[in-house]
This record gives sequence, structure tokens and C-alpha cells, in this order.
Amino acid sequence: MAAAVETDGPALNIGYSCNCGAVHISVSGEPIIKAICHCSDCQAWWQRDCLEFEAYPEAVLVIDRGQDKVQPFVIRNPHLSRCWCKDCGTRVFSHGTAAKTVIVPAIPGHVFEPTLHLFWQDATDSSKRRFEHDDLPKLTEPPL
Repeated sequence: MAAAVETDGPALNIGYSCNCGAVHISVSGEPIIKAICHCSDCQAWWQRDCLEFEAYPEAVLVIDRGQDKVQPFVIRNPHLSRCWCKDCGTRVFSHGTAAKTVIVPAIPGHVFEPTLHLFWQDATDSSKRRFEHDDLPKLTEPPL
């Protein structure tokens, strides 16, 4: 994922694109939450042990380019669509329809400072070893 991070006063502006560049997304403002998710759906969808992410109000996410290339997919939770680029398969964001949020993966070049862990009970052994000694709260459900 290619990214550009700009600071405009107190507001943060993040722009990133899929691997092929067909989809470009901008997010601005302060995130609602910065977390590390260990749920089995994130592990399967993002193809990693956990997802470092920031959640924003859905109104601040803009698809600048490639709206027609963004394909939503629901794994198990009908209130959470995982969105990816139809051309290259890059996973670009998730949309929480019930909470009206967008979940953006930690962007390369953007300083990511999580405040908590979610679904700790689903953490893989490697994630538990990696994070067991950090001071962040380890929740079994999301606070939203």
C-alpha cells in the first residue's frame, strides 16, 4: 500500500492507494480509536496474526479515485464490509455499517500508536508473545 501522510494543523490527513494505484483513499481528522484487533475474521481477511488499525467516522473517508474498483465483502458479521480493489486484490478498508465507521489499516509512513487490543481471546500464540508485556488494555469485545 502506498501512502502519504500530511499534518494540517491539529487535523491529520492520510492518503493511500492500493498496490496497483487504481484506488486512492483519503482520510482526515482524528481517529475514534487506534487499536490492534486479534479477531479471527481480521486474521483471515488481512492474512496476518492481527490488524493494527484506526477507526474513523465514515464521513471522513473519501474514495478519490477508483470508486468502481472498490468491492465489498462480508465474512461473518453482516454489519462489517471488508473492501478491496477489484484489479489487484489489495484490502483497502473495512466499513462498519452499524457503528457508521471505517476501519483503516495502519499506513506505512504514518506513526501508529495503539491504545488497546481487541478480541484478545482470539490472539495467536505469536501475537500473545509479541504483545503480552505491553501496558495496553486487552479487551474481549470492542468498546464501540
